[in-house]
Amino acid sequence: MPTVKAFVRTKTKSKSVVRLRISDGRAVTLYGVTDIEVMPDHWNPTKEEIKPRIQLRGESREAINTRIAELKNKVLSEYLIAKGKVPIPPDFINLTLNPPAPIECSPDKVKSLHDYFEEYRDEAKVSLGRAKNTKVFSEILRRYEAIYGILSFADCTAELIGKIETFMRDEHLIQLNYPKLYADVKKCIKPRGQNTLNDKLKAFNAFFTWARKKKYFKELPFESYEFSSYVYADPIPLLPEEVEALRVSTTIPNELLLVRDLFCLQCYLGCRVGDYISLRKENVQKDILMYIPVKTIEDTPATVYVPINTKAMALIDKYRYPEGKLMPFIKVNGADGYNKRIKQLCAVAKFTRSVVVINPLTRKPETKPLCKVVSSHTARKTFINSNYIETQDPALISKMTGHTADSKAFARYRNIDLDILRKQINKTFGE
Repeated sequence: MPTVKAFVRTKTKSKSVVRLRISDGRAVTLYGVTDIEVMPDHWNPTKEEIKPRIQLRGESREAINTRIAELKNKVLSEYLIAKGKVPIPPDFINLTLNPPAPIECSPDKVKSLHDYFEEYRDEAKVSLGRAKNTKVFSEILRRYEAIYGILSFADCTAELIGKIETFMRDEHLIQLNYPKLYADVKKCIKPRGQNTLNDKLKAFNAFFTWARKKKYFKELPFESYEFSSYVYADPIPLLPEEVEALRVSTTIPNELLLVRDLFCLQCYLGCRVGDYISLRKENVQKDILMYIPVKTIEDTPATVYVPINTKAMALIDKYRYPEGKLMPFIKVNGADGYNKRIKQLCAVAKFTRSVVVINPLTRKPETKPLCKVVSSHTARKTFINSNYIETQDPALISKMTGHTADSKAFARYRNIDLDILRKQINKTFGE
């Protein structure tokens, strides 16, 4: 059980600041300071308070001791909330006790960097996915200015970008100190990994490129800022035989049968989930699925053509869903959403083989059972990887997935099957 201890430095004859220390086993020791000062000879180190019968000017002994106890309780409470859920920074106590005060802005304030960013959002022509990422960063920038002050283009340096990146990394802790500011945030902000931070910074960089074209300023701060690299593990697809086992299984409970059919069909079609849940009957012409991916519709719109095999067609024909939808799709996220229920489905199917993933926070590899990491995007990876096993022709497969020729994601998804490597070696050197 973690403990919080209050103490003062006794090697001084003048007033000393009351300090706090969190101890949680041998691995965790954190220090911080309060705004309370006491004379060292007035301090009782055993009871961690001012000694009885001490007469003080101003604030009473009882009031000071009460404040010390309240601060200890606050620090311990916040630590218990954060422990095991988010990384604990070294300055956790100071961040909890002394957060910077939000800066109130007058109605006639000058145009802020966030205002310009909103102007950029109105004018930028980006894909739906990028638009969502841009909106999220806009809210981050708004909150940053609310806490640390209004920004202008004159403030935009590589140093500022570093501060905003640090803010995004620590915002899951910062939000605890500003309940009013974060009251309109729908979900509690979770720790962000470096790949996520990079995505947000790319949106910021695109904004600066736009601002320079608008002649709002000349220098691009990202020219002197060094991005951290993206880190990805190998893609984790299902094997073709696992998809087949799932499709024909007779042990799937009734409440997961629809999820099973949706997931298997997505494995056969290879759509992104955003495109998948938007498909309608008219997207199917004879035995061909045709659609334009939303992700690339603004930049490089191109129609995707996916032949529908008999297994996929049987799943489509199984449901006669009204309103022209291809399937009775369910919501994607949430406690009872598609992604969560895919994990439940694969757990029931005993898909427990070990796979290696990258922890987004530590960026270290971890081993987990397959059923813990599957999602709707696993179906897309399965489609790509299964087809690549049969034909190592990226151009052919991209016709069915909608990936552009220079797609880095497409290159990652083509997990080189070990059998392909064996065949290549045998072809070169003989068996």
